[in-house]
Amino acid sequence: MSVHSTLAQLWAKADRPAVRAFLLSMVALSAALLLALYSGAAAELGQIGLASTSALIALAVAGWVGVTLVPVLAKRTPLRWIGYKMEYRITRDGWIYMAGILLVALPALNTGNNLLFLILSSLIAIILMSGILSSITLSGIEMRLELPEHIFAAQPVRAMVELQNEKLTMPSFSLRVEAAKAKGAAAPAAMLETPVYFPYLPNTTVCSNRAMTFPRRGDYRQEAFRIVTASRSDSCRSLGTSI
Repeated sequence: MSVHSTLAQLWAKADRPAVRAFLLSMVALSAALLLALYSGAAAELGQIGLASTSALIALAVAGWVGVTLVPVLAKRTPLRWIGYKMEYRITRDGWIYMAGILLVALPALNTGNNLLFLILSSLIAIILMSGILSSITLSGIEMRLELPEHIFAAQPVRAMVELQNEKLTMPSFSLRVEAAKAKGAAAPAAMLETPVYFPYLPNTTVCSNRAMTFPRRGDYRQEAFRIVTASRSDSCRSLGTSI
């Protein structure tokens, strides 16, 4: 795919008024920054009147951006991520990695060796990059579970687990969909007993079929599903069905 076609696709999917407001705010704030720098230089040269005028114009431009353009951008900011719950879990390999960081940190603090501090910072940076990449992988993912219209007790049915990647350009890797288990002794059994693994999720919709069995008649409800990557999980909406 060429760069031109990629840019055209991004422009077709973009919120054009928001893009215009963003670009205009960047130009205006850049002009305000230049005026502020010019005001400082003029003040050092003793031109107090010119410095005051430039500073006032810079403040006026920044205030205009905050009053007119920032609300336009804020109204177009999606807030769906607030309803999702992010969880972190340190695996056994992660605990071993943390122990290795501790083993490097102790001699680095005792000796003050720059090479050890460099290695320690690299190890900590890897943890930070892991969190950032996990966030990118889980962002923009929509999950849907489709069940047949007619379901009979104690008979297997074929359900379809669907994942949709709503990111514009970046795919997601190594995602696992599983039922979030409710806490408590009387918690019902999970509807999706076997996790569904998606090794690669491009910028489209990918489906996977799974067999499910409901042992008895009645109402079944799954409070939440989780989309899990290597070290992070994202909780999704609930689902209910009747048999």
